[in-house]
Amino acid sequence: MVLGGIDGSVSFRSLLEKAFESTKYKLVFHEDMDAWLKSHIVPILAMNAALFAKGGRLQEIARDKDTRTQIIAAIDEGFSVLEALGYTITPSGQAAFFRNHKRTASLALKIYHSVPVARLVDGSFEEIAAFFEAFADWKRKAGVPTPRFDDLEKQFFSSNKAESR
Repeated sequence: MVLGGIDGSVSFRSLLEKAFESTKYKLVFHEDMDAWLKSHIVPILAMNAALFAKGGRLQEIARDKDTRTQIIAAIDEGFSVLEALGYTITPSGQAAFFRNHKRTASLALKIYHSVPVARLVDGSFEEIAAFFEAFADWKRKAGVPTPRFDDLEKQFFSSNKAESR
């Protein structure tokens, strides 16, 4: 379990460690939780936007290489926005995976969208819309072009949220 404070260390870390010492959970304290959270928003946005655009049909994404390619490109663009703002993508392997191993990333997305458990971790329309709103501000500040990300956002907002679930 990754834990951290938005403004630095967790002041009650010792209490958490004591509370979890006899459990199977491994606590990992991250010093830059803001970067960690923002780094996770990027793939959440891209994957959920595609899911809503496809009407919630996971298998359609699994079968559609162009959509998976767009998700990967959008994630790369999103990471570029964060990097332009001075954030370190965390974990760093996440950025390397989507940037340097596109075929493997596409296969991973294909598998992910083929299994029913994916339905349990998707976001609500309102949640994803709020993330897009926050990300729009970051994009403006960064000045980084994000054509694939923008296209997914447009598809997301054009989707009928009632039909997408």
